[in-house]
Amino acid sequence: MVPDTRKFLPAILFLALLPLTVRAQATVTINLGSTVGTSNPDVFGGSDAGTLGASQISTLANVGMTNIRVDYWISRTDVNQIVPDTITLSQYDSALASGCPSGSVCDPSTWNWHPSTPWAGSNSAQLNILGLMSYGVSWDSAGCNGIWCGPPTTSDGWTDYEDIVKKIYQHYGPVKMVEVWNEPDGSWFWQVSPSDYATLYYHVAQAIRSVDSKVMIGGPVASSPSATDSYLDALHADSSIPSSWINFISYHNYASSPTAETAAVRDYARNYWPNIPVYVTEWNESSSCSSATDLTGDASTSVGWFGSRLINLFSLGLGADYFSTDLTSAGCIAWNYSSQTLLPKMYVYYLMNKQLGLGSGAASLKSTSVSGLTDAAGAINAAGDPVAVLGNYGSAQNVSVTLTGLANGTYYLQTFLADYGSNHAQSSVEKTNVSVTNGQLTHTVAMTADSTAGVILYSIGSALDPPTDLTATPH
Repeated sequence: MVPDTRKFLPAILFLALLPLTVRAQATVTINLGSTVGTSNPDVFGGSDAGTLGASQISTLANVGMTNIRVDYWISRTDVNQIVPDTITLSQYDSALASGCPSGSVCDPSTWNWHPSTPWAGSNSAQLNILGLMSYGVSWDSAGCNGIWCGPPTTSDGWTDYEDIVKKIYQHYGPVKMVEVWNEPDGSWFWQVSPSDYATLYYHVAQAIRSVDSKVMIGGPVASSPSATDSYLDALHADSSIPSSWINFISYHNYASSPTAETAAVRDYARNYWPNIPVYVTEWNESSSCSSATDLTGDASTSVGWFGSRLINLFSLGLGADYFSTDLTSAGCIAWNYSSQTLLPKMYVYYLMNKQLGLGSGAASLKSTSVSGLTDAAGAINAAGDPVAVLGNYGSAQNVSVTLTGLANGTYYLQTFLADYGSNHAQSSVEKTNVSVTNGQLTHTVAMTADSTAGVILYSIGSALDPPTDLTATPH
């Protein structure tokens, strides 16, 4: 007799469908014995400080921002113009030759010192300042593209321009870093060829070095990774530029992929200047910032995307400044300006910098393999603690994290989580003692959808023995 299987059909269908409903577990393996680079604590940066006041800057510093990029518009004919457009080149030449007497056109007390960075000089928040020295003045320029004017073209013009650059730096400095120009490859501003950019770089660096021998100077501030190499070639080929005047390399990268960054620019630059720091001084999903509903703004998926992108930058040892148009307005934003509250994505800085200790000094980056997760990175922070940081741009899942190369013994483990909901890494979501045998530890981290998580280990009984709970709250 053939059994009637119809009565078993519901159970058969359930068993057939079950594997489709069981979520695969992501895996991350970190070899703590294999060093692949060194991190840059300035990865937790912001670009375009705009009109932020001291309290807003302090809030960003407390949440974990380590540096901020500030525009020093030499001349921009719509806003924030420092040097008046009413001057002529002959007037400036004459005043400069006379020693810039009080009240003359080269007396900086007669210039329009815009209020966008009143905090840069004193900087009570103790952020590292990256000053962007960009664009020319209409009366000492090859021409203007709308509000953006090009560099000088004559020897007298370069002398005047150097004087202007020097006085702007003296007004706002000292700062940690200065970028030369902004997106010289971009026809949307004032485009400068690679060879002409090297000339421009020489004069700006010479002006700054005349008053500060230590500040870091860099460029070429290209609009994309692919546009950078030809400018690096020209800088390196210009023998008039001393190597001590090229202290970091920078470029911009707007991309929707949360793992868009590669080592290409970093490695190309270090062929010329070994171990030179490399910065992505503008990064986001898009530079248009036309909407606050996508990833540039306050999307529900923003914490997972932002965290994965930041992990990508961190794992390559790059400095970075999140582009956020004054960090205030609709579009690219870091907080809700009307309520003066930080957006959830900014707590990724808090998680990585404050809770994992990755902003207090250079970390040793470790070989990391990732499967089923957007991105992850392993490191030993500046205090000597092993850490893992995980970016989940997708559905909720468990992540199996394996650390190898550990000393055997008992460790105190804490896990922190940031997401669009109630988890802002303010306190640990897990704290427990774990045992390591055979130099290896495997631990599962439960990640919510579109989240960022971090794990840190402390050796029990060592000088790094932690208190009961390591938590802090940003002001």
